[in-house]
Amino acid sequence: MSEFKRIGLVGRPGHSGVITSMSRLIAYLGSKNLSIMMDDATSELMENTTAEVGSRMQLSASCDLVVVVGGDGSMLNVAKHVASEGVPVIGINRGNLGFLTDILPGEIETQFDEVWQENLLLKIGFY
Repeated sequence: MSEFKRIGLVGRPGHSGVITSMSRLIAYLGSKNLSIMMDDATSELMENTTAEVGSRMQLSASCDLVVVVGGDGSMLNVAKHVASEGVPVIGINRGNLGFLTDILPGEIETQFDEVWQENLLLKIGFY
């Protein structure tokens, strides 16, 4: 598994809290010097971002990881676009149940630090 360098972001339009979580996530990813790409609809939600913009199909071809900010339905919707490329998808829960989107908005930094650590361990063969 390669190192995550380019992160795709997808947010559910019209859902409360998505912009707040997305802003927090963008700041965090920026602090890690990671490249960010958003789908078209998400880029319209966010103001003053320098992220590259593309379609969901372009995310699957260009990104090492896709993060969905929304609910389980949003996660499934995005997964169907990126599954053919085998791109991992992680969800930040802004829905009701959170079976698939299991990262809570208040745990973005902590949970993603664990993702990077686990990815490093996979890369060097500890798993």
